[in-house]
Amino acid sequence: SGAATEPICELELEVKTGPAWRAYQVAMQLLEAAPLLVEDRSKAERGVALYLGTRCKPLKSPPSPVASGMTGNSAFKALVLTCLAHYTANQRGMLDGADPEYLHQMRVALRRLRSVFSTFAPLFPAAVLEPPVAETRWLARILGAARDWDVFIAETLPPVSARYPQHPGMAALTRSAAMLREAANRAARRAVVSARGQGLLLALGAWINAETWLEAFDDTPASSKQGSRLRDANVRESGATLSRAGAASVFRVTSPEGAPVPPSDGAKRSEMQRPVSEFARPVLDAALKRVRKRGRHFANLAPPDLHRLRIAAKKLRYATEFFAPLHDGKHARDYQDALARLQDALGSYNDAVKMTSFAERASRGLRGAAANEARGIMLGWSAGMQAVGTRHLKRVWKGFRGAKPF
Repeated sequence: SGAATEPICELELEVKTGPAWRAYQVAMQLLEAAPLLVEDRSKAERGVALYLGTRCKPLKSPPSPVASGMTGNSAFKALVLTCLAHYTANQRGMLDGADPEYLHQMRVALRRLRSVFSTFAPLFPAAVLEPPVAETRWLARILGAARDWDVFIAETLPPVSARYPQHPGMAALTRSAAMLREAANRAARRAVVSARGQGLLLALGAWINAETWLEAFDDTPASSKQGSRLRDANVRESGATLSRAGAASVFRVTSPEGAPVPPSDGAKRSEMQRPVSEFARPVLDAALKRVRKRGRHFANLAPPDLHRLRIAAKKLRYATEFFAPLHDGKHARDYQDALARLQDALGSYNDAVKMTSFAERASRGLRGAAANEARGIMLGWSAGMQAVGTRHLKRVWKGFRGAKPF
């Protein structure tokens, strides 16, 4: 576009006939042979951006795709695909390292994806979700560590450093933390571009398109089925496969010949085909009940108890976002706002608690009186932040308890 250019080197796979998951199968085979990245932009999109001179920006999660006419099965598929699109849309920016918000959004996408799995778990036989949950947990753990260091450097340390601008111990701790942050970010980028990281995206895409979980509901022998077979990807990186240790494959459309056929479960299959609105209410009720249980005797909760409450509140928040389109807009938004305030307050308190462990890791190896003073400063600051956070949390919790569920 004029003097502006952008190199292109890509393989585009398009299914003309047959099931869409076969494109993912071919992509996973290509990934065995070359270091490839999943790309979500067309050449036309890139050309227009080049012409307009627009810069890529971090993208937040899109609105929930769930609609009243959907079944539980179709809602599950739509949510998984939305999470994958959210993740992939931020991948290039994260790898370029220009803005830590890209990493944050990718982590959010994985957290939402894991919440989709846990929210819809009652519809599935127990073993069906174990492999994708395990692989998603692996990637989320690595990205989460990098994000935690981003928060420590960008949000936690600055007010402390500003209070002690000339302190040599604080300066040394900050330099050490910056190196640890860079190491964590390098590890996150390696995980994202690895065959395992990219293979996870492709395997999830194949799994969703092939609806492999329906196999577990059927009592037709797997070896007699035709037309929907996805063999092991065997995507390897340094000897590791996409599967968990000891498992033959993460995502499979059918069982291999000779393997036990999953037990049929007609009740669960019927449940998946029911309107998602019938499934949503008991799920939301159960999630809210869990939050209230975790928050019992709130004033006396210790940090580990508040951490468990934060996890429960996060799951409830994501579930409310998933199912909000099924309900009245204003009531849903009011409740979501109260829940968001609770989760934000719990998150800030959790950051204050974790401050001491991050400071300890950053000051490991530092010697002398100044380093010891810096550790003491961080300990005292963390205690003060927890005290302030506790008072704020009590007010937010009271407001949440008074919010009417939609």
